[in-house]
Parts: sequence; C-alpha cells; structure tokens
Amino acid sequence: MLSLQKRYRGKRQTTDVLSFPAPDGGEWLGDLAISYDRARSQAKEFGHTIHDEVSILMLHGVLHLAGMDHEKDSGEMARHERRLRQRFGLPLGLTERSGE
Repeated sequence: MLSLQKRYRGKRQTTDVLSFPAPDGGEWLGDLAISYDRARSQAKEFGHTIHDEVSILMLHGVLHLAGMDHEKDSGEMARHERRLRQRFGLPLGLTERSGE
C-alpha cells in the first residue's frame, strides 16, 4: 500500500484505501486497493468487525470512483458517505472519523 501511495499520490505514508478511476469512463468505475492489515487494526480500534471496516473502506473508495473528493468539496462526499453508511447499517465512515 505504501508503494502505491508513493507512486500514485506522491505521499510517503501508508493508507487504508486507494481508488483508481477507470480511464475511459465506461461501465467499469475503476479499481480499489484496500489494506487488509489497516482494516483489521482500524476495526479493532473502532470496535467493530473486519467485515464492517472493509465495507466502510469500499464505500469510501467507490464514492471516490464516482468522482467525489472530500479534500476539495464542501462536505458533499461526507454527506453522501454518512447517508449511505446509515442506509447499510455501518459504523462511522472515514470522513466522519477524520473530522472532514
């Protein structure tokens, strides 16, 4: 995960999920890379199952694949993430944890 983060985002710290949008904008949205090790430790830290944590990471990543960016929008992605997380019965989402 660290090498992907360095290569594609120019950052020197690891992360839990990366999104790689499809170049052509067809039916395929793109790819997600999820760190299972980070997911496991975050599940333990936040007191929920690994299944829930991977689901949270997938939801976050898919929103990025859909073109959302919590680093640049005015809370739009966080609102979508919160609404979908509640719909699927998932615990706190990534943007809520980071305070964005």
